[in-house]
Amino acid sequence: MDTKIDIIGNLMKSEKQYWESLLNNGINKSELFFKGCEINRKGNGKVISILHNDESNRILEICNKNHLNIFTFMYSIILVLLYKYSHEEFISIEVPILKSENISSLLNTKIPLIQKIEKEQTFKEVLQSARKTIKNAYMYGNYPISKIYDMKDGYREITESPLTDIVLISKNIHAENISNEYSKQVKIVYETENDKITISIEFDEGLYRCEYIKSILNHISNILTNVTKKIDCKIDEINIIGKDEIKILLDDFNNTTMNFEKDKSIGELFEQKSQRASK
Repeated sequence: MDTKIDIIGNLMKSEKQYWESLLNNGINKSELFFKGCEINRKGNGKVISILHNDESNRILEICNKNHLNIFTFMYSIILVLLYKYSHEEFISIEVPILKSENISSLLNTKIPLIQKIEKEQTFKEVLQSARKTIKNAYMYGNYPISKIYDMKDGYREITESPLTDIVLISKNIHAENISNEYSKQVKIVYETENDKITISIEFDEGLYRCEYIKSILNHISNILTNVTKKIDCKIDEINIIGKDEIKILLDDFNNTTMNFEKDKSIGELFEQKSQRASK
């Protein structure tokens, strides 16, 4: 009996040390730049995108049609997306537990993935690091998520995750009945079926404008186009906004008294645009 208690105690200790090693870096919350308050809107919104056959086929080819590999690939895409939005060194995303897990024996229904990103990295290097991040997070994923949250500097009892606005869900490998406690998070959901990949984004219409959520899907698509053409492209060289969107942004800033600062992150530019639109 004592041996079992010692084993459990040592496991919890190692899990605690793992999460402390990540949270001690003083990471900032990974947020979507255009989060606001749409007073006249209520309810849940959803936008859907079905990838072109050639793009789906290329991803499936890269991942050998393995669902865990596809998840790692899609997770890496979202990492790049959030890095491009914020230029933050550490990116946090939350994911549900795996379908294969015994839900009744687990303390958490979802766990954080926290990864360091460097602009000099290639997408292939991010992908390689992502495998380790995912493996470790699930290995230590039964440490109470509330205690993980408590490690975050400045965290108080709130109705949002202190780590991230994003939950990434694979319908192929993840349990569906995840906690809805942090319902303000945006859920990026993808599914592979009949060699086609469908991506959808579920969001709170009281917090996000549909036009900006659609922009996220466009940005994801642009990253996918970049990395499926050249898997070892540098993160810093990936363009997440298309030429038409760049033109709209530049025209918008040129038609105002605000200066367009080239060193701003894409997130900051969209946030300025969103703030002006709400006035």
